[in-house]
Amino acid sequence: MAQLGRPTGPKPGFTREQVVSAALEVGIAEFTLARVAARLGVTTSALYRTISSREDLLRACLEDLATRVGTAPDPGDWRATLRNQAQTLWTLLEDHPGLDRVLLTTSWAGDCFADIIAAIHTALVAAGMSPDEAALAVDIVGDTVISSHIGVIGLRSQWTTSDGRPEDSHLPSSFHPDPSWMERGWLDRKIDLILDGLRARMEAPATTPAGAVPGRGSSGRP
Repeated sequence: MAQLGRPTGPKPGFTREQVVSAALEVGIAEFTLARVAARLGVTTSALYRTISSREDLLRACLEDLATRVGTAPDPGDWRATLRNQAQTLWTLLEDHPGLDRVLLTTSWAGDCFADIIAAIHTALVAAGMSPDEAALAVDIVGDTVISSHIGVIGLRSQWTTSDGRPEDSHLPSSFHPDPSWMERGWLDRKIDLILDGLRARMEAPATTPAGAVPGRGSSGRP
């Protein structure tokens, strides 16, 4: 007796891996099951022999991309670890248009990169950060890279004037787009600022809560 929800009949002439590849070729933010099926030369209904839904296929795509990420966490150098995180993520976003929007709007996307995130977090803690500070560092670097990439993509598509000057901008001149922003925008300067802030927090002397005796906990006990 066939189980409910499980496809019956002959095995499909394609694999789940091929469906994932087809979806990534169409575009991780743009693919529909109909377009993926057309790329494989099959009917949309045939895809359900290897996937259960578009969300299932999106998760499989993200998990596939996670296997392609080469990270180099350095437990002896937290700054190098975070710079590597930023560079690795930027490269992944450049290689897969639309991934930035998917990561920003898909609440569970981070789970697909859990091993990578955990490795970076572990290296930061080993380098001297508290677990909470390390988690904040990983999160803020990731958010900065993703939002910066979305901004650069928008700037690339909207750069309409031949001489590169902004049209009718009332912002201070420092904010006027420059051709050099087409590559990475202010990403590297933003990362520098984040790292400088983290260093200042790590090097700041511990403060004694008001009313507490130095060398003792706030309760007064050693």
